Amino acid sequence: MPNGVPYDTEAGILSSAMQIRSTVIPLVIDGPEFWGLCLLNITVCILRHNGVFNPDQYHVNLPWGLTSATGSLMTFFVCFYNKHVFERYNTVYDLTKFMEECCLQMVSSLRVNGLEKEVQRKVAKLLLVSCFMFYFERTEGNSTDEDAHAGLKVSKHEYAQMRKIDLMDELEIHAMQRFCRRYKEDALPSLLLQQWCMQIMRRATPDPTTRDDLLIGFDDKMYELRGAMSDVTNIMDLPMPFQYFHIMNMMLVLNLVLWAYALGCQDSYFAPMIYMFVQMMFQGIRELSTALSDPFGDDEVDFDINSWMKSLYTRILALLEDQYDVEDCSINGNKPLKDPDSTSRKINLVIDRESSALAAEAKDKRRRVKRSRSLVHPWANVGHGVSAQMV
Repeated sequence: MPNGVPYDTEAGILSSAMQIRSTVIPLVIDGPEFWGLCLLNITVCILRHNGVFNPDQYHVNLPWGLTSATGSLMTFFVCFYNKHVFERYNTVYDLTKFMEECCLQMVSSLRVNGLEKEVQRKVAKLLLVSCFMFYFERTEGNSTDEDAHAGLKVSKHEYAQMRKIDLMDELEIHAMQRFCRRYKEDALPSLLLQQWCMQIMRRATPDPTTRDDLLIGFDDKMYELRGAMSDVTNIMDLPMPFQYFHIMNMMLVLNLVLWAYALGCQDSYFAPMIYMFVQMMFQGIRELSTALSDPFGDDEVDFDINSWMKSLYTRILALLEDQYDVEDCSINGNKPLKDPDSTSRKINLVIDRESSALAAEAKDKRRRVKRSRSLVHPWANVGHGVSAQMV
């Protein structure tokens, strides 16, 4: 399922530009900085046009060309920061999706290698819990003050959720809580759960010394999952340095103040409107960048991790509990693939789209025919019929 706000890339520029909901515009106009700078610009403009304030008289006129240097610097800082956080955002997205794929591949290997059903279910549950624990560690605001003071990365409410959906039992929860209390900030609950999975696999596999192909392959995939989680953690723990963030905001404030004054001194009454839109664009990019910097929050652009985990849970369940038995699949008497020349005319990957278009066209044709019939007067052919009888 797509992440973020869905939109139509084929929509016109006017309809796209006029949309306000789920954009950065509400975030910008909700801040006091936007209205304070607009007020400064409008005040200078009104005083200038009413003759109360004459910049030339006091030698404080600010030509628009003098702001080009600061404007270029501000554009560079803002765009560079936005580029950095967007690349970071895409990298974290790829890693989190790779985590899901690793889980699905491991669950599929459990089913393919024919382990006992109880072992498959237990390992799959612990695998799911490791992903839940990872996201619990990344999301903020879940732990209570008591949990945070004790150094726990997972709150009691989150453990209760795992117990409620039958992914962990009481013994496992108590063991995990003891582990987190003992090691506090150094605890890695998601990695410990993955280690439990590998230990259960080795214990439940008959004669494990002869099944290194199965166990090593499973362990390698598990460590790939752990590597992706570690990469996400390292990326999120290394944001853009505060010094850069500070100088970017300083340049933004300085330039917007200079532009508010310079455009307020212009003769045109369009100057305040132009300044408002320019200010909205630059502040909007800044708000978008700060939202992209942490994709595990609750902004419009943040990852919908609840939907992701629900989908992963459903897919793992579907793989584990598939009722079809491959023993019923007949492999005798299978014919070879058909000739490509004959099948190429029948292969159509957009058949649903074409069928929908044909159905819409037929419906429109029926509507036109019905409309044309309704336009004919019911007595239109009466005179013609009577004349024919008289003849």
